[in-house]
Amino acid sequence: MEPDYQRAEQKAKELKESGADCPLQILKALQNVAATSFADASTRYGINRDTLLSMFDIENQDAITMFRNGSYLVIYNQELPCKTIRHAVARELGHIVMEHDGSRPEEIRMKEANYFAEQFLR
Repeated sequence: MEPDYQRAEQKAKELKESGADCPLQILKALQNVAATSFADASTRYGINRDTLLSMFDIENQDAITMFRNGSYLVIYNQELPCKTIRHAVARELGHIVMEHDGSRPEEIRMKEANYFAEQFLR
């Protein structure tokens, strides 16, 4: 199975043509998507950031997307530089617009989402 770079590029182009340019604002406007920082999630659920990360066995600590019951939850690290957050959130947006639901290999999903982010932020 190969990444679908053409589809990722098309999805990024469609969003850019709609006038959207802020990945976090786009996430917050989508139905069935919640977006929050690690700090807010930790406060909301009463657990510290490290525990939150370990609950999901997360290697990538800039942002994560979880998909459950037809809804997405995006959590991002608000302590990183703005440019890093912007790319991380754009990558997570890529997971959502590419409809990544865990049915395809992680490596393929990450390549597609990163490519989407690169195209969207160009």
